Amino acid sequence: MMKIESLKFVGIISLILLISGCDLPLQEEFDFKPEVDTPNPYENLTALEWLELSTTPELADNGRYNPLEFNYFIAAIKKAGMEEEYTQTNNKERTYIALQNRAFYNNSGALREITGSAALPPNQSADDYMEQNIDTPEKLEKLKRLIQYHIVTSYVLQTDLTVRDTDYLFQTLLPGEDGIIALRRDVILQIRSNHPEAPLSETALTGFGFYHNFQLNNGIAHVFRTYTRNRPY
Repeated sequence: MMKIESLKFVGIISLILLISGCDLPLQEEFDFKPEVDTPNPYENLTALEWLELSTTPELADNGRYNPLEFNYFIAAIKKAGMEEEYTQTNNKERTYIALQNRAFYNNSGALREITGSAALPPNQSADDYMEQNIDTPEKLEKLKRLIQYHIVTSYVLQTDLTVRDTDYLFQTLLPGEDGIIALRRDVILQIRSNHPEAPLSETALTGFGFYHNFQLNNGIAHVFRTYTRNRPY
């Protein structure tokens, strides 16, 4: 018992000497700044200039474009005469839904909706396709309506859809009820449009977002791998 008490006494004395012999100054309080000021590489670009960053003129060996780029989307914008909607800087309350090439030429893609056929001649440029296949006023009007529907007249960040798996309704440039679009964030935080549970027409098609929140000088853009609609164009 005496040995244990002696060890306790020695331990206490050692601790006192250690504390009293430590003359290091107290560390200054650290000013933690959680937000990092990251530069935005797209803040000086219009929507059209941003689209052109992901567009190459070369066709792949299979006679088609890279499915992740925007060749057909840009060609469609030009054919519909809507470049000004993507270059204007007066109204920044815009959300641009950018359609990748694969949104146009798969079996359920936009080209079938506009022209009635998903056939895609190999080794043909997107501009030539639009020139040769959008060959009636009716097809041109459908193409214009499709482009209008993929421009939302509100600035919608991914995080603005605050409650997951909940539909938020917005108006697009397409007038009236046909132009209503429902946006939601799913369980993996990607944006989907016109989910089957959304209060839209039975003919609505769901669109699937892929990349989000490209902040431009005339709005914000989200990349979709499929096109979307409320009612047929």
